[in-house]
Amino acid sequence: MTDSEKLRFLTKQLNVLYPSKEKIFELVMGNVTQLPLPTRIMVGNVLMRGMFDVIGLLGSGQFGNVYLVTRKDDDACAAVKLSMIRNAIDIKVATAELEMSEQRQRENISCMLPYLDGTSKLSTVKNAHLHDNIQFVMPVGLSYTQYMKYILDMKKNVFQKTEALVLMYHLFSNLTVMHQHNIIHRDIKPDNILLIPTENGGIRLVFSDFGTSRVISATDFITQCGSPMFIPMSLRTATLNRLSPEEAMKFDVYSVAVTCYVILDGFKPMENIKKRELIAYEPNRVPKPAYCPDNDIWNILKRIIYHSNHLSMIPSAEEVCDELDKLLFC
Repeated sequence: MTDSEKLRFLTKQLNVLYPSKEKIFELVMGNVTQLPLPTRIMVGNVLMRGMFDVIGLLGSGQFGNVYLVTRKDDDACAAVKLSMIRNAIDIKVATAELEMSEQRQRENISCMLPYLDGTSKLSTVKNAHLHDNIQFVMPVGLSYTQYMKYILDMKKNVFQKTEALVLMYHLFSNLTVMHQHNIIHRDIKPDNILLIPTENGGIRLVFSDFGTSRVISATDFITQCGSPMFIPMSLRTATLNRLSPEEAMKFDVYSVAVTCYVILDGFKPMENIKKRELIAYEPNRVPKPAYCPDNDIWNILKRIIYHSNHLSMIPSAEEVCDELDKLLFC
C-alpha cells in the first residue's frame, strides 16, 4: 500500500469512527456554560474589538478562558481563547503558543490565530503590557475527554482493534511531524487532543494548547510541566534535566502512550485516584487497559509506559509509527 493509499484509508477511518460535524457541534454545545447577557456583551466587545458575539464559555484554564462565539459578519462559529496579561510568565506562555502556531504543520497542530488588540504580530505579543488582552482564534473542536464521555454512554464494547490502531497511528504520526521540527508539546493529554471538523465534512485529530511547548536544541534544560501521570518518572527525579533533542522528545512519546492507555481504559484513571497514582508512581505495574482489544497494541504501550525511568529505552514516535504501520497495513 502506498503512502497516499494509507492516508486515504486513515482519513476514511477517522470519518467513519468519529461523529459528524453536526454531532460534534451538538456535543460542544452540550458543554457550553451559559453566561449572563451583560457578561456575553462585555466579553464580545473585548474580542477583536467587537467582531464576535459570545454564545457561552467552553472552558477555563490557568492561562485564560475559551469562549464559543459567532463572527458578526457571517455568523460562522469559532472558539476564542482570551488571556489577560498578569505578569511576565503570561507573556512567555502567549509567545510560546504563538511561536508554535507559526511553525505548525496545518494537518497536525490545531490552527490558532492569535491577536493582541487586533494584531497577530509576534513582536507585539512579546511587547505586551500588564492587563493587555491576547486572543487566540481557533476552529470549534471537541476534546477527547468530552468525546469519551459521549461514547462511554453509547457503547459497551468501546474499542475495536482498527479503531484503537487508527487513534494511536494518528497521534504518533502527528507527533512524528512535530518532532521533525524540533517541537515538543510537554502537556499532551486527552483534554489537549481535539476532534476538528474539516471544510469537506471530514474530521481531523489534532493536538492543541501549545502554551508550555518549545522548540528545543541540544543545550536546553527540559523541566517538567503538566500532570505527573503524563510525565516520565526520569523527568520528575530532578529539578532540571539537560537532554538531547531525541531524549526530550521521549517526554511527548510517553505522554501520548499514557493518553492512549487512559482512553483504552475507559477513562478509569481520570476517575480513580488509586489507578491514577499507580500510573504516576508505579507505571511498571499498570495492568492491560480494560478496552484494549489486542495484545499487540498493549505490548506497544507497555514497552513505553514500563520504561518511565529509562528515557533511552522508550522508542521514538517514528519507531512507534513503524510498529503500528505493520499492524494496520501488513
